[in-house]
Amino acid sequence: MKIWAYASFLIIGTILVFIPNIDLYVSSLFYTKNQGFYLCRESELFFLYKSVNVLAVVLSVAVIGSLIYIQMVKKQLVVLTTRSVLYVLLVFGIGSGIIVNAFLKENVGRARPSQIVEFGGHKTFSKPFEVTDQCKTNGSFTCGHCSFAFGFIAFYFLFRKRWILFGAAAYGVVVSATRIMQGGHFLSDAFFSFLVMMATADLLYRFWFAKLQPPAVSHE
Repeated sequence: MKIWAYASFLIIGTILVFIPNIDLYVSSLFYTKNQGFYLCRESELFFLYKSVNVLAVVLSVAVIGSLIYIQMVKKQLVVLTTRSVLYVLLVFGIGSGIIVNAFLKENVGRARPSQIVEFGGHKTFSKPFEVTDQCKTNGSFTCGHCSFAFGFIAFYFLFRKRWILFGAAAYGVVVSATRIMQGGHFLSDAFFSFLVMMATADLLYRFWFAKLQPPAVSHE
């Protein structure tokens, strides 16, 4: 990933941290006093939200199955090697599993949009990275479902195909929009989940995968 891209992400992240009212404004677009977050029960949004759970199971089975096959047959599975499968596993495990779900969501304590006073709840709004006691566990910052959705960016670093990058980013954006419209997360929750997964995939590729295996060559 180019340095200019990270510079752009850093600028956006800084804006979201120092102007937290952006989070309130975006969430307010999907909230009314009479109906609350009126899109939260829409079947299409519920399907997109739950698609993450389904894909998590599918990916887990695929990763474990691929590792077993490669070890038993002693040759790569199509274009996948043991190292590439482990790379994907580490991106999701470290980025989504450890950094987002085990560390940030369990320690920052940010309340979700539907829980704060501004949107009919009783908890206090806090800005990104502000450690609070509003949620004892499974807080809003950052977004777990969004982190998994954006995690498919790992396949872009493996194969260097632009359509993979666009597809992974699109899926992540759709899931993020779904969670925001449902009142489950703020815009910054989704954005920083994206940043965690992008950085995790990039750094693991540079300093672990690429050092021991030549990068894939794109024919585009």
